[in-house]
Amino acid sequence: MAIDQLVQGNVDADVDAEIRRLLDAAFHDSHEEADSLQDFCNGDYWFVHRDQGAIVAVTGLIRREVVVGGVPVLVAGIGGVATEESHRNRGYASSLVTAAMDFARAELGLPFGLLQCRPELVGFYQARGWCEINEPILCLQLDAKTYRLPEQPTVMRLAEISWPTGAIDVNGLPW
Repeated sequence: MAIDQLVQGNVDADVDAEIRRLLDAAFHDSHEEADSLQDFCNGDYWFVHRDQGAIVAVTGLIRREVVVGGVPVLVAGIGGVATEESHRNRGYASSLVTAAMDFARAELGLPFGLLQCRPELVGFYQARGWCEINEPILCLQLDAKTYRLPEQPTVMRLAEISWPTGAIDVNGLPW
């Protein structure tokens, strides 16, 4: 499997357009609060899988300091996990999320991965080592209003420290 890691600042316009097209197709109906992906921040890193040169799966990673129960915590925020419909159920998303977590641990030295997913996807992530967190998750929107996200927070421990308890404030736009 060909996995490319792309640093967001160095992504050319064509690659950015491919990533946006894939994300728009995957998420256009899943966020009723947002009219577009403009309500979500860009990843610092993108992990992509290509088939015959075209991007068919993508995972974004953002390095962020979130606040959990009043405690600042550095995380590798995982978002934008998407696979072209015609390429699903081949393990691409799992491989990309694993590659992103390996990178977060080895290259960025981050202690946790954090992602938000729809409740029906929690089992998918739990089978891959993620732990469901039963705390509210808050984020900022472009209109500067904070609200509770409907998605379920899940965490992957990347270091030998424990996740704190309390509400999770992503300290900015969601990813």
